[in-house]
Amino acid sequence: ARAAHCHRAFDPRRRRVAPGDLEFGLLMVATLLALAKSWEHYGILLLFAYLAILKLVASAQSVPRAPLLLTFVSFCVWTFVFADIDYEKLPHTLLLQPLFSAKCLATAMLFVACAWFLRGSAQGTIQGDSPPHADNSRL
Repeated sequence: ARAAHCHRAFDPRRRRVAPGDLEFGLLMVATLLALAKSWEHYGILLLFAYLAILKLVASAQSVPRAPLLLTFVSFCVWTFVFADIDYEKLPHTLLLQPLFSAKCLATAMLFVACAWFLRGSAQGTIQGDSPPHADNSRL
C-alpha cells in the first residue's frame, strides 16, 4: 500500500501547480525587492518562486525559453556568487547600489520570470499535461 501511495505521490502526470504557488512566490520576490535592507539569508524566501516555477515547468508541455533562462541565471547568481565578492564591487553611492548588485539584479530577473509565467499560464500559452487516457493502439 505504501509503494502505491509513493508512486502516486511522485507520478509526473499528477503534478499540478496549486493556484497560489506562483503568486505567493512572486509576492516573496517583490517583498525582497521592496525591502530597504535585506540580508543574505533572506534569499531562502526566493525558494518559493523557484520551486513553483520548477513545478510549472515539470508539468507543462511547452514553456517559453526566455523566462526559463531568466530563472536559471537568477538561481545561478544566488547560488554561486558569494556575498563578499558582490559587496566589494558595489559603488559607494547608496542610490546606485541596487543597479550594480548581482543578487539584486538576479532577484529582479526572478520577478520578471514569475510575472511572465503567471501571464502565460493565465492566457493559456503555458499548457499543462493533458490527463492520461487509454491508448489501445499500442496493444
